[in-house]
Amino acid sequence: MHQPDREWIQDKLSSLTAHADELQRVGDAADEPNFGPWTALKLIVLTATVDVYTQIIHDYDFDPYYVDAMAGSGITELDGGRDTLIGSPIVAGTVAHEPFSKMFLIEQNEERAEALRDRLEFATEEIDTFTQSRDEWVVIEGDTNEELPSIPSRVRDERGGYLGGQDGQDGAHHLAFIDNERVEVEFDSLRRLSSMWGDLLINYQEKGINREIGLIESGEKDGWDEILAFFDDDAHIQRDSTPNERFELYLGKLDSINRSEYESLTIHGSDEHPYGYKMIYATRPTGGGSEYVEFMETYQRKIEALTGDDIENVLDTMKGTSTHLGLWSPDEDSQSRLGGF
Repeated sequence: MHQPDREWIQDKLSSLTAHADELQRVGDAADEPNFGPWTALKLIVLTATVDVYTQIIHDYDFDPYYVDAMAGSGITELDGGRDTLIGSPIVAGTVAHEPFSKMFLIEQNEERAEALRDRLEFATEEIDTFTQSRDEWVVIEGDTNEELPSIPSRVRDERGGYLGGQDGQDGAHHLAFIDNERVEVEFDSLRRLSSMWGDLLINYQEKGINREIGLIESGEKDGWDEILAFFDDDAHIQRDSTPNERFELYLGKLDSINRSEYESLTIHGSDEHPYGYKMIYATRPTGGGSEYVEFMETYQRKIEALTGDDIENVLDTMKGTSTHLGLWSPDEDSQSRLGGF
């Protein structure tokens, strides 16, 4: 039986709980989705991703943009509101070492989109560590498969009609968080987004995909359309493929859009909910390899040793204690590019 590093977990969770109650009171999204405690592990991965990405990208003089394909309301409720964490847009705007040139935040649900605007306004004015100014973020209300492909042209407009510099230097570059709850983001949307230089952090809902395919194959659910669109309309997905073959097929699709350097880790559910999904970080191949992929290989060990039960236990011990927003203080050695995680 593994012994979780409770001090490490509490340090990470303290950043995700800070200001969450205030943000919850600011916005009012009546249709707030409910997530399991393991969702905190996903947000910890996003935090680390933004931290390392923004260190590395500024070293190469890129103009960085953040894209959130399913941005939500700005908070994340666990277990029916038993605990509340800050949402992915607040994480990204807080952890970045320097502000993103702009954050493009896509949310289809009208109430959640409005709540997100309200919470971002609050964060901009009231949370000192939120680095984005009011003109450096925009909430886009709409279907992610219609809006995500528009991001390169939106960035081009922001930059006076051009995207790139020489060999990408001084050009635009994005970090896109593709937080699928099922198979919402079609692969063609990623292809069209990837006409612009950028990296992807993808939530690949492995067990959910396997379950949906099982229902289709058993006749309990009609239609392959959503699954096929997720896998780039590749009919191989319909030919008695195994879970591992499906995952490898998806990675092969990333190869096809020149995001062929990648690493993944698995988020584990709980004893009561033996759920699981993979987080994939994908980037363009480089001669010297990706520093983030190297970092992810090390970070993978910490995350995969934890479950939602560990998160729930630590959150219970934290209630009533003070928290701070920065996961990694500028004074710590962990601010080096790849250390301290």
